[in-house]
Amino acid sequence: MEPAGGGAAAAPTVWPPAGVPEQLGLYRLLRPLGRGGIGMVFEGRHRLLDQRVAVKVLHPRLAADPAFAARFRREMAAFGRVPDHPHLVRASYAGEDAGVLYLVMEYVDGADLGRALDRHG
Repeated sequence: MEPAGGGAAAAPTVWPPAGVPEQLGLYRLLRPLGRGGIGMVFEGRHRLLDQRVAVKVLHPRLAADPAFAARFRREMAAFGRVPDHPHLVRASYAGEDAGVLYLVMEYVDGADLGRALDRHG
């Protein structure tokens, strides 16, 4: 997953990104954290519990493709089977709202793994 905005020459982030609502279910999306091959990750907040979370969404341009939607659903199910471990992020919810598939995970503050490996090897 590459960090949102990329390097120093990255274009300003448009908020919210085209095709992604500001809210999915009970989760308000606050800012982009990163993006990967088929999805984007946002910092979010549960509206009722006021909990900070990470929300991964299937990229809107891929959502209409049944193969990508199926792949994202498999990823959601796989996340649900991961046992609790202190070094793994926990998933807490998966759903679909307004045609957007999303996975809610615990939010971990700090640099992402890719940046840490680049910096420290």
